Amino acid sequence: MKRFFTILSVLVPFALAGCPSPAEAPPDAGTEDAAVPDDTASDTHRAEVVPGDGTDAVAPPDTTPLPTARAFVVAAEDDLLPGREATGRIGDLRIENEHLVAIIGGPGHHMWGPFGGGILDMAVQGGEDRFQEAFSTAGFLRAVRATSIEVASDGTLGPPMIRVTGTDGAIPLVDLIAATQPVGLDVTVEYTLPPGSPCLEIRTVATNPTDETVTVALGDGVIWSETGRVFGPGAGYNPEGLLSQGPVGYIGADQPRLAHLLTPLDGASVSVALLEDELSLLSYEMRPLAPGETAEVRRCFYATAGRGLAPLAIHWETIGQGTVAVSGSVEIPTSGYDLEQAWIEIYRDDAFVGSVAPDSQGDFAFVAPPGDYRGVLRGEALTETEVLWTATKDLPVEGLTFTPPAPARIDATVTGPGGAVIPGRFTIQPGPDAALHAAHAAVVVTLDGAATLNLPAGTWTLTGSRGPQWSLCAGDVTVAAGETATFTCSIEELIPATGWVSADLHVHSEFSIDSNMPREERVKALVAEGVRFFAGTDHDIFSDFRPIV
Repeated sequence: MKRFFTILSVLVPFALAGCPSPAEAPPDAGTEDAAVPDDTASDTHRAEVVPGDGTDAVAPPDTTPLPTARAFVVAAEDDLLPGREATGRIGDLRIENEHLVAIIGGPGHHMWGPFGGGILDMAVQGGEDRFQEAFSTAGFLRAVRATSIEVASDGTLGPPMIRVTGTDGAIPLVDLIAATQPVGLDVTVEYTLPPGSPCLEIRTVATNPTDETVTVALGDGVIWSETGRVFGPGAGYNPEGLLSQGPVGYIGADQPRLAHLLTPLDGASVSVALLEDELSLLSYEMRPLAPGETAEVRRCFYATAGRGLAPLAIHWETIGQGTVAVSGSVEIPTSGYDLEQAWIEIYRDDAFVGSVAPDSQGDFAFVAPPGDYRGVLRGEALTETEVLWTATKDLPVEGLTFTPPAPARIDATVTGPGGAVIPGRFTIQPGPDAALHAAHAAVVVTLDGAATLNLPAGTWTLTGSRGPQWSLCAGDVTVAAGETATFTCSIEELIPATGWVSADLHVHSEFSIDSNMPREERVKALVAEGVRFFAGTDHDIFSDFRPIV
């Protein structure tokens, strides 16, 4: 969180330099309230859902086949996306085709963005949502304050389209540092998804309706996912590199089996203005707009199965970039090792291109432009392994093989009175007889008392615990490469808690901008430490842990 505000403190003076001062504000701009509109807000700032094109959200079903691409207002739970990140609700808008599904927030429905009209959920057709949110920005570090959210085309007479109209509005978290001044723009954001297209096209148009020239920056705020990592060309997964390298052709985030990619169209590029964990503030252009002048930016948003090279393959095909097919395998003989959690980072001339994951059998395949490449295999307990190859036009590359030293495996169990397995925590430290407060390699929590640990071969100190009321148990385990060892230790309650409840009254999780711990892991960690009651104190989010508990 400290780093986040440090970055903002640098960006905001730059933003204010390009915005009109209060004396230069558009006529009747007034003093803007940065609070999010609610049901008591005036009609001026309350967005309205308009079905449009004859779409009736409550019309009875008929037997007419649904179009392959459509947009409509969500009227039933069945039309929302499943998934751990899904936040859509009835009253939001859905746009889909055979490739993608996206849920656009209805009036006032948002998570991180301050207003409705952003992408709340986005998934591969038939898949689960593991994306958080994307919202358009207009005016540096200012969002689009929606006054209308409508189904502009339901897909029966043309490509489905959802249209958001409004003006620029303050982002409350930014305004905690320094209030940004209203620019007074007229802004339209359109989401279009034609049949057969893998690209959700986003088009932002900003018009200066004032009689003064104003400086405008168009961009996006994207909150990818707590379980993924943001990447870009050249810098790869390095946040500082992404911030410093200037305009690039794409920005994305991937997880073991899912990737999202945002690419500007019309020859434009994107710059990362701020990157804090999963939050990215992106800028496409900043330029002065004369009275009545309009600025426009278009971009494609992709969601695909696989890691980052999967949507990049679609992007390259779209722009006519020739590619070469590459295939191979990863060989890890350790029993039970999840190969799909490993990944291969691909570099061309030492610049990051993208990544690919092997399947459960260790096989992988992808396409990339011709050139000289270096692949680096990474993953839990894996020794970094490199393979070099040259991709030549019209000549597939086959048989690439990554054979890292096999990791070892330890099946660990912590038990309580009578030998029953209990929730607990394992602290793993390198070497024998490691002191409790010495450096550790990992901390693993478990609800059922058992954990599978993948580690490099060698000797390890394992300590079992369950919070301050219980004793500790520790022991050394030596395990060879590719082999499996077992470890069991017993602990007992030393401080009876009858009549007392253990509590932690300041708890953050993925809901907060300064924490990336998934909500499930947060609850597991509390249970493993014997905490009976906790208070979620996430920043700027009303978080509900009851479904996880």
